[in-house]
Amino acid sequence: MAVAGRFEVDAIVAEAANRTGGLDDFGDGPFLEPMARFLDSLNREAELNDMGRLIARERTLLHAVNRLGYVRDRREHPAIAQERIVAPVFIIGFPRTGTTILHDILAQDPDSRAPLTWETMFPSPPPEAATFDSDPRIARCAATLPTAETETERDRKFRAMHPMGALLSQECVTMMGEAMCTPLFHNQFRVPSYQDWVDHDADWSHVYAFHERQLQHLCCHHHVRHLCYRHHDFRHGYLRLFLFCRHRAHCHHLLVRLAALRLAVHLLLLRC
Repeated sequence: MAVAGRFEVDAIVAEAANRTGGLDDFGDGPFLEPMARFLDSLNREAELNDMGRLIARERTLLHAVNRLGYVRDRREHPAIAQERIVAPVFIIGFPRTGTTILHDILAQDPDSRAPLTWETMFPSPPPEAATFDSDPRIARCAATLPTAETETERDRKFRAMHPMGALLSQECVTMMGEAMCTPLFHNQFRVPSYQDWVDHDADWSHVYAFHERQLQHLCCHHHVRHLCYRHHDFRHGYLRLFLFCRHRAHCHHLLVRLAALRLAVHLLLLRC
């Protein structure tokens, strides 16, 4: 399906409402204004072909639909707002340094919880613990990813660097799409003016405020000791650490132990 004309906020909002049965409440904090910045950058700078325009539209719609779902679920299920995010573990490092595999290893701990790709792609309604491993959204997510039969050479090269799968852990920049303020977009599209705004002028307090609500949403039926996150932007990663853990000094020790574990994993891989 070709996407003709300019990307417009009103058209995205209308289609998101259509896909969610008429929802139109995006909740507190800015959402449409950063969306407008992203769409304007796409219109002026991205130089997309037909497939690129379709991907950009569906990417924007996915985050708009998810945001509507988060807000609706929180309104209909007040217990979500009572969920406490306690003692999170942060994995902070440069790309291609092993953060992904470390995140997936830590997520195997029964006392830990890491956001998985399928539940960040389709978060509403909140996943139930009893059906977590058989949730139909797992297959729905897997269907959006390349398979051995459909993947291209580019897909194979990317998968060799970065595994993809519905059941693998997902990093925070994907979830930040629901605030329309994320490094993810300028990794996927040529949007330099949007990138400049994200890097230098955006107010990240709104992003992290909504992100905490997302984590409450994902954890409302899953009570574990630690939440594990992966993030590659040091400034924003430490900001979130401050916001979530400002009254919990022991989180610093978790980071120290995490660094030691990461070193051990690298040494083990070098010996293989």
